[in-house]
Amino acid sequence: MRRCKRNQHPDPAKRLFINSELCEGCGGCGVASNCTALLPKETPLGRKREIDQSACNKDCSCVNGFRPSFVTVLGGELRKPPATARPVAVPPEPETPSLDNGCSMVITGVGDTGTER
Repeated sequence: MRRCKRNQHPDPAKRLFINSELCEGCGGCGVASNCTALLPKETPLGRKREIDQSACNKDCSCVNGFRPSFVTVLGGELRKPPATARPVAVPPEPETPSLDNGCSMVITGVGDTGTER
């Protein structure tokens, strides 16, 4: 998958998804493949699994065994959410103090730090 991300190898046109209504949440897919793209997903029916598509290496090792909840999509592409333009907040300009009045300052230092006069 590393070569696919670097455009040195063609990206396979096959993606896996998990149907949360069929998933039993047993975690057998993660045990079989030791894949980090399989994440827990909280549903009203309990904890299920989902595949993080950005982390999936597409080797399909999580399908090994009897996995009826897995759905294979051939030739599909991920949809990107529409970009929304958010207004940028401009911070207010800070007030600069007047330099007409003098000020006193004491700076301390230890040893030869260059604070001596």
